[in-house]
Amino acid sequence: MIQQPVTVPYELFVDGSPGPKSKKGWAGWGIALMAGNSPVYEACGVAAERISTNAIELEALIQGIAYLMRLDLPAVIPIWVDSQYVATTMSGLPLLGRNGFQDPNGNPLPNADRLRMLYDLWYRMGMHEKCVIRKIQGHKGFAGNERADQLSKRAAYKGEIWYRNNPTVFNNEIQTNDPDEED
Repeated sequence: MIQQPVTVPYELFVDGSPGPKSKKGWAGWGIALMAGNSPVYEACGVAAERISTNAIELEALIQGIAYLMRLDLPAVIPIWVDSQYVATTMSGLPLLGRNGFQDPNGNPLPNADRLRMLYDLWYRMGMHEKCVIRKIQGHKGFAGNERADQLSKRAAYKGEIWYRNNPTVFNNEIQTNDPDEED
């Protein structure tokens, strides 16, 4: 289990990017765990297939929650999303789960696979007790949101997949394959 100092308030920012409009490229996600304006942990990755904007926004949240599950959280961590779809979806997740992620006609909802994963992480794995979803307006200068946006675009437009810890803020020894680090 990764230990965190309890004196610094943490916030997680997640974002997704659908990538280039052409059929080439990826949809990318980015997450940034912040202590104030300092990044503690950053990661970005791509979806295995071309997916919608809403799907990659959900994927970013899944990746962020999955990361937080590995931590010994000292307090409830806010997870900031700039997607209205994700914010609305998370507020309605219990009802969606009770309905089997189907519409009134019994058809699967869009992104049902990711909705099931979120439901399991959030409720069955107990993350609803350790995190709270908050909506933030994107592209308004919030450091964590801007960083998550940059990371998602790096993944979507360049195919980058990596993670990095900031050892000056977060003292542990996880290896990194960060492309910005010099050997």
